[in-house]
Amino acid sequence: MKSRLWSFCLVLWFAVCGVFLAFSGAHAEEAAELGEVIVTATRTPEPVEKIASSVTVITAEELKEQGIESLADALREALGVQILQNGFGGTASISVRGADNGQTVVLIDGVPVYDPSGLGKGDFSWMLPHLSVDQIDRIEIVRGPQSVLYGSNAMAGAINIITKKARRSGGEVYGEYGSYTTFREGLSLYRLTEKTDLAFSFSKKDSKGISKTVSEPDRDAYHNGNLNLSVNHAFSEKVKGGASLLVSAASHELDDTWSGLDKKQNDQLGFIKSYITWKTTEKFKQNFDLAYTTSKRKINEGARGKYKGRLLRLSWQGNYQVNEIAKVIAGLDWQKEWADITSPFGDLDKSAHEWAPFAQLAFAGDKWVANLGLRYTKHETAGSKVTYRVAGAVFPIEAVKIHASYGTGFRTPGLYQLYDPTSGNQDLKPEKSWGYDAGVTFYAWDRKASFDVTYFYNKFKDRLYFDMTDWRYYNDSGHTKTYGVEFSATIKPISWLSLKGSYQTLSAKDDQDKNIPGKPRQKASFVATVYCPDNKGSISFRGLYVGKYKDSANNELGDYFVAYLNARVNVRKNLTLTGRIDNLFNKDYQEIYDYKTPGRSVYVGLEYRW
Repeated sequence: MKSRLWSFCLVLWFAVCGVFLAFSGAHAEEAAELGEVIVTATRTPEPVEKIASSVTVITAEELKEQGIESLADALREALGVQILQNGFGGTASISVRGADNGQTVVLIDGVPVYDPSGLGKGDFSWMLPHLSVDQIDRIEIVRGPQSVLYGSNAMAGAINIITKKARRSGGEVYGEYGSYTTFREGLSLYRLTEKTDLAFSFSKKDSKGISKTVSEPDRDAYHNGNLNLSVNHAFSEKVKGGASLLVSAASHELDDTWSGLDKKQNDQLGFIKSYITWKTTEKFKQNFDLAYTTSKRKINEGARGKYKGRLLRLSWQGNYQVNEIAKVIAGLDWQKEWADITSPFGDLDKSAHEWAPFAQLAFAGDKWVANLGLRYTKHETAGSKVTYRVAGAVFPIEAVKIHASYGTGFRTPGLYQLYDPTSGNQDLKPEKSWGYDAGVTFYAWDRKASFDVTYFYNKFKDRLYFDMTDWRYYNDSGHTKTYGVEFSATIKPISWLSLKGSYQTLSAKDDQDKNIPGKPRQKASFVATVYCPDNKGSISFRGLYVGKYKDSANNELGDYFVAYLNARVNVRKNLTLTGRIDNLFNKDYQEIYDYKTPGRSVYVGLEYRW
């Protein structure tokens, strides 16, 4: 496997060099300097270069250039993130820096979302594969404890899905057909005026699918649809408001290797948010948010069941600029969750609420930044918890940033874990954690390139687990730890070439120094995008390597390298022909034991913009 990986890297290197030499004479324009703004790290817009946290930003333009269609696929190659999916269109768990599923908060437009009727607090695995990138403007990933800003579930990090807003008036429509009799189509409409912007987006996917499991060789169909609506209006120079709606629905078949049942499942997610921003004075700004999330899962065959969750959240945040250096960010979050479950194993109808004030001091000098944060959370059943975080960065010279952070986190037990008639345990305690990271970022070529290396360490206490001997949830009496090193590089040497790469090592151990199942020790990814002259299109090649690991049943899953190729050709000013090949080398691999992944897949499509 290593020899094949090195051979591939060598071939790719010569290919890139050849393209570079071929185009350098005709297209010597300088690329735009690296520069992005991120909201998730501090709950206020800040330049990435001034952030002390470890962050990754994935834009809609990158997703389109690389031919990525789902949120799960977008996160799969991100630094520090591991996605384990049980087959084509199946549920997918999220792990950041080796943490468990549910220990990373997922946000939509800055609001935590999950299924309160899921197996654990913060569980978003059932909806992750269904969300289309057509509704996404960008994805912000912040690694490390973020409970100070986002409360429970943010023990290992935060993933913020920021939906599309109107940047122009017009629209676009596309259609795509490919392997496994797969159809994708979508429509987007935008309206932009001086005071109002309106965006509408709809996409749909239908596929006959593949056989998800090795043991059940039948094709499992998959269907989904996504809709996004956003409106924002400036009522005056000081008051702005708006609302956004996201709806996602999917129908899929799931072969259950444990029970031998062929399940058919319907999943639905509804999210609506309204907000008002009031610039009270030149130094003081307030945000008021109201959000409501509904989730439904229905298993139609086999182990029939209905799972309904609701989540209501209200937030207030105030930002006060003390002076040129110091800023105070304070707020109050309140939420209530409901779970309504009907299943052969027993019914459940429970709710819980929590509230949490928080405050953060942010300092920004010419050669340094610092953040100090504190949060008090009061939960109806789990009691109270104080979390804190400190982060800082210094710039000894213009081209170097040294950054570090330390924080604590926690996660309350979910309603299912507490009250399920079969497996619930009302004596469960919240999970607790602390973690730190430290690294250095180098900038080169007038910031057209950046390189970062970061070491991280996390420790978890009272980890929740499911005991297969008596079918109940318990707290682990010991500690678990995860640690490793993250490398990343972004290079834009000239306008027609973009190179990105990352590599991560990970060790996940219990208090007896045994490996925690399901945690690969290595992961690497690479993306090379070449832009054609005169805006005629682009070609993107990317690869993902994941090291071997064992699951909880001691099954070993081998390492694998999977590659993707995507091409876009602008045949006319407003018309683009697309083509992509997933799993270019037809690699046979599994993320979860006995659950298959698609082989080489070919897709072609057409896009029209106006």
